[in-house]
Amino acid sequence: MEPRQEYYSLNLSRKNIFNFISPAFGCTPNPPTSEETITDIQIFSDKAYNSNYSSEDNLAGIVDIFVLYRDSGYHRYALKNFIENENPVPDNIIFLLNSAPTSAEIFQFTINYYQDGLDLDEYQFTTTPIIITN
Repeated sequence: MEPRQEYYSLNLSRKNIFNFISPAFGCTPNPPTSEETITDIQIFSDKAYNSNYSSEDNLAGIVDIFVLYRDSGYHRYALKNFIENENPVPDNIIFLLNSAPTSAEIFQFTINYYQDGLDLDEYQFTTTPIIITN
């Protein structure tokens, strides 16, 4: 969401009127920000990803993330480092596996997202099946 300036006017000729308040210009408010923090992100595969990660292991150790903050652009972090630093909730998150699976197979990932928030404390998302090759 980008701020958009708007101007409101009656487009009438001005008469000599005494005003205590000067005319005002209106604009859309600044984009919302949040002080809420992400407390954890867990990523699981529907099958063993490689010899170090079974289907029951959290893949966070081999995942990097790109996060977008409107005021400073995209930043890349190791997922575990991002969580440990208690960063505020970004505007966008992109997940990137930094290790290849043992073999080219169809994988489906479940992402468990937790934050210290008022309206949303946790969210779970399962991807569509994808093929990852070496």
